[in-house]
Amino acid sequence: MAKRRRFSAEFKREAVELTRRPQASVSQVAQELGVNANVLSRWRRELAKPSKAGRTPPKLGVRETGSSPRPAVAGRVQRSIRR
Repeated sequence: MAKRRRFSAEFKREAVELTRRPQASVSQVAQELGVNANVLSRWRRELAKPSKAGRTPPKLGVRETGSSPRPAVAGRVQRSIRR
């Protein structure tokens, strides 16, 4: 069985921001980043919810490990666009 991948909060925020671009779809961005579209949609919902204090977005349930298992989102998308 494959290990569950963990993504940093920064990766999730950047991925969600990419879905907010004009002409970008969740499924297209998810495919470019190598994540499931359902996971990316869940990250969007979690970031849209106000936190308990109502000021900052939630942490997305991630423990910060210091390094992301994937390259920076913007770099990865740029590479896929160049193909």
